[in-house]
Amino acid sequence: MASNFRVEHINFYVYLSLSLAEATDLSIQMASVVTDAKTVPTDDLEIPVLEPPRASAKSKETKEVLADFIAEWTEIQEPIPVACPEHWVMYFDGALNINGAGVDILFITPTKDNLRYVLRIHFPASNNATEYEACLHGLRIAVELSVKRLMVYKDSVLVINQVNKDWSCSSEKMGAYCAEVRKLEGKFYGIKYHHVVRDQN
Repeated sequence: MASNFRVEHINFYVYLSLSLAEATDLSIQMASVVTDAKTVPTDDLEIPVLEPPRASAKSKETKEVLADFIAEWTEIQEPIPVACPEHWVMYFDGALNINGAGVDILFITPTKDNLRYVLRIHFPASNNATEYEACLHGLRIAVELSVKRLMVYKDSVLVINQVNKDWSCSSEKMGAYCAEVRKLEGKFYGIKYHHVVRDQN
């Protein structure tokens, strides 16, 4: 290389916002600064090789902690499956005999246990009124047992169709019974009435 040429080596820092290609191009331009207004071919220059910045140990530790936090937070945010409680089953029956009216109620729990209640009605009642009394007493007992979902089965066409709103109430007294059933229904998350033949009730 001619002695009248002097290359000025310039040390510089490249901001992280520059890409590697941009930083290399910048280093070539700065290394081309020479004296005597002459340009030295770049083939004769010693161009520094730029390396990407290396993460410090502290930076790596911070990233690992952040990654662990995100993973744990994601697990917490995942919905927890909630087991849906099973329905209880209730059978009820009202009967008239020479000794008066009686009520028979049977509950079958989700674990297949049987709970039976027998009640006596101490006032004169028709057959339909006795059936409604059985239904109401059964619903009240279910509320006391903290039952929230109930399947009700009965062989009475009249009672089942009226509580299902398929039939209108034929008398004021039956309408009053239906109204009491509606009040108790609000204490359950779900309740359904099904008609069955007498042999299955």
